[in-house]
This record gives sequence, structure tokens and C-alpha cells, in this order.
Amino acid sequence: MKTYTFHVTGTHCASCKILIEDILSEQDFIKSSNVNLKKETVTIETESDQSSEAMAGLLTNKVKPNGYTLSVEKMIQEKKSDDVIWKAIPIGLVFLILFFILQKSGILNLGIGGKTTPTTSFLIGLIASVSSCLAIVGGLILSLSAKVAQDENTKTSKRQFVLFHGGRLAGFAILGGLLGLLGKAIGVSFTFSAILGIIASSVMILLGLNLVGVIKKNKVTLPTGIFAYFRKVEHSTLAPVLIGIGTFFLPCGFTQAMQLAAVTSGSPLSGALIMGAFAIGTAPGLLGIAGISSVVKGETARFFFKVAGIIVIALGLWNMSNGWSLTGIVLSKDSAQQIANGPVAQLRSGKQYLTTEQGAIGYNPNQFTIKKSIPFVWNVRSTDSYTCASSLVVPSLGIRRNLRAGDNQIEFTPTSTGTIKFSCSMGMFRGTITVIN
Repeated sequence: MKTYTFHVTGTHCASCKILIEDILSEQDFIKSSNVNLKKETVTIETESDQSSEAMAGLLTNKVKPNGYTLSVEKMIQEKKSDDVIWKAIPIGLVFLILFFILQKSGILNLGIGGKTTPTTSFLIGLIASVSSCLAIVGGLILSLSAKVAQDENTKTSKRQFVLFHGGRLAGFAILGGLLGLLGKAIGVSFTFSAILGIIASSVMILLGLNLVGVIKKNKVTLPTGIFAYFRKVEHSTLAPVLIGIGTFFLPCGFTQAMQLAAVTSGSPLSGALIMGAFAIGTAPGLLGIAGISSVVKGETARFFFKVAGIIVIALGLWNMSNGWSLTGIVLSKDSAQQIANGPVAQLRSGKQYLTTEQGAIGYNPNQFTIKKSIPFVWNVRSTDSYTCASSLVVPSLGIRRNLRAGDNQIEFTPTSTGTIKFSCSMGMFRGTITVIN
């Protein structure tokens, strides 16, 4: 047995590791292959006695269609100024601006009590499908593709993909609903919910920095041997369905972030929508893995992943800000005598009253003033009870209310001056109540 180690160029993410190892492992004369992304090398074991140069040339012919090159000596490339990031930033920002405009308008907002909307989950799924999900789940797709390519029965072959993606979608929705049910059962507190949200956002930011290239860190992938195993799975209805469902448990950072969001939603329906929408978002990239592997490479890949990274970082920061708002913590120190903000609640018969209207784009007024030690009757009139804004939370008071269409009354007595924060359960639509003497 002879061992060769070659330098490899053209790699940019963990999916490259899987693609290269998968292609090389298909060669009859190669016993094993391993790609080290950090060192940018590939090590193979073979019984062939060819020279290193000849072997490098032979293997390059196998992987070159996917944009990779193997060489005995490390190829020294002329270092170019990285102007790709400056081209990627404006495109990423345009995409984000359009997304946030639509999100703020309420068109894309369908929270159903969750802290992450299905629309946001779908968008994250689209990005994940060509990054970490492609790196991990992509190997399974490649393995199924290899099996299908050998199958003479076209209808049976296509059926494998339908069953795989159907099982994946159904599995994510059902398991997401169970996570939402778990969150409801354990009664996730505002603080714990906010902490989980911040953790999930941190994961997204790290993944985004990795895509941009700021952090050079290898992503977790499954051993290539598992893909060889799946190639041997005989055609059946159950096998591809179970494989699709099983991808729910694979170590993908984006998937784990969405799983945390499903738990903190505290709603089976919301959890199912979050994970189901995420699975739908990942489908286009996974279905088009062959096309992506041939198009997204070289400079195109660098540009593509930097745009995706910028979007992920922005969404992560946005979600982190929303998570922080759910803690109810006010950083600024409040003076003993607060200055009135917005309209002041009206005093009648020993109680103070004020009405806020809740619509698809938030609350109006979202700033108002009440007085300390006087019972407050807050009437929240919902004109759109099917958006995230209809799930109202006041973290510091432990109030969580799913608003019904029409008038909803919330009563409490403020015991100290200061600022009380309220928001939708996602933390996107916010407001403050100023308490004065």
C-alpha cells in the first residue's frame, strides 16, 4: 500500500472536502482518501506504484470539472487584493434592505407566536442550503445520485429523491412541532428564551464570518464512509424517507439555530412552521447540488459565499438585537422622576386607561406614559391577529399575550418609576412604557 499527499487548490468550504473525497473514493484503485481543508492537502492510499506527478495528473482529471487541482508542489498563486468583499457588500445590503422593508410592512410576517418567522427561516434555509447544509447533507445527495446513476429503472431512481426530500420536509415539520411542544411544556422563561435566541444568533454570526472568510475554521462534516454506506442501501420506500428525516440530527449550525428558535417559540404550530420553512428553503440548493457544484467555484464561489456571509451576519445581528430586547433589560439609568414620553394614560375612577392599536407593522402608539402606583388598564386593539405583532410580551412583568382580533385588556399596577419595554414575541416590533411619579 502506498500513501500520496498532494496539495489541492480551489477548495473554499466543507462541501469541497466531501466532493473531493467522494469522487476519489469512487476510483477502483484508491482505498481511502482524506482532505485537510486547513492545510489544503489530500492524502490517498492506493496499491498503484505510479509516480507522484503521474498520480497527481490522473486525479486532477477526475476533480478538475468541479474546479479543483492536485499538485505535488504547492502552487504559489499571486496574491490579489481582495476586492470581492467590496463588490459583495452592496449586493448583500440591497437584498437585506428589500427583505427588511417587506418584513416591516408585514407582508412577510407570519409569526404565529414564534420569535423567528417562517419567512426568516426560509431565507436562512436558502443560505444554509449552499453552505453548511450543502457540506453535510450534500454528501447524502451525492451518494443517492451515484446510486441513481447506476439504476436502470428511471422511475425508481427519481422516486428515491422524492422520498428523500419528502421525508426531510415532513420530518423537519413534525420534529419542529415537537420542539415547540417541548418549549411549551417546560415553560421557557423570557430570560432563557432570550439567552437561547442570543446563542442562536451568535452561531449565525460565526457561520457568516466563516462564509465571508474572516474566520478560517473548518465546519463539522460527517465521515465520507457514511456516504459509501448509503450507496449500498437497497431501493425501498422506507430507507430514503428515514435518511431524509435523519438529516434533522446532522451537525449543521444553521439547523441547530433554527431548532433553538423552534423550542423558544413555545408553540407546536410555530415550531413546525419554523423547521418546515427552513427545510423548504434548503431544498432548492440540495436539489440543484450538481448544478451548483459546476457553477459556484473559483472567483464565482468566493463572491457568492461572501454575499451569503454578509446576509447571514446581518440577520444574526438583527436577531441578536431582537433577543436582547426580549430580556426587558434597560441599559440606561432611569432618574427618579421620569420625563413623559408620548401620550399620557387617562385617569378615570381610580384607574388609568390607554389604548394601543396593533397591526401588521407593530403598535401605535409604541411609546406612552403612565403613573406609578395607580392600576393601569391597557387596551390593545388588534387589527391583524395573524402576524408576529399579535404575540405581545412584556418581559419585565412576565406578561405574554396572544392577541385576538378586537380589544384585549391587560392590567397591572406599576410599582416603580422607570422604563418598561414591550415587543412582539420576535422582538422586532417594540415599544416602551414610561412610568412617572
